[in-house]
Amino acid sequence: ASLKQWQEAFDHYSLANSYRKLEYNPQQATARAERIIDIPPLGLLHQEELKAKPILIVGFMRSGSTVLEQALGQHSQVSICGEHEALLSIAKQFPEKFGFEGAWPEASEQITHQQAASVANWYISEMMQMGTKPNAPVLIDKTLANYYVLELAARILPGLQVIHCARDPLDTCLS
Repeated sequence: ASLKQWQEAFDHYSLANSYRKLEYNPQQATARAERIIDIPPLGLLHQEELKAKPILIVGFMRSGSTVLEQALGQHSQVSICGEHEALLSIAKQFPEKFGFEGAWPEASEQITHQQAASVANWYISEMMQMGTKPNAPVLIDKTLANYYVLELAARILPGLQVIHCARDPLDTCLS
């Protein structure tokens, strides 16, 4: 039953959020998205078969991603790997690791087939160690922020599947 104390509830919600110092710059986020869009489609960088097939779940918080992850994880061949920042780390570190000019996403144009296969195998090994079923042929990576690195992921992970969870924005921010 509703107590209909909406203003008081919203005041508490606002107070709680005032304690969080989120560093979000909409101009910076827009510029980053535009840089990603400007990268020419280069296609898959290698065809090496991986030990397991990754599925990325991306989207916003409170969009149903955990329910989806748990449902998929009920299958005997699916390992839940949780929220692991491996792909985000790859995107951040690979320009320096391989001596590329510039930063990601521009540096993704310089990665070789051999480097892509090496990075992909490292990612799969990391995810297999983190997962609930170590030898499962399908891995679920539920790091919602992976949408920032989908271009890179699609280039280094053959057969990559992505599930984008979406929900009405009002329901998402109020849940």
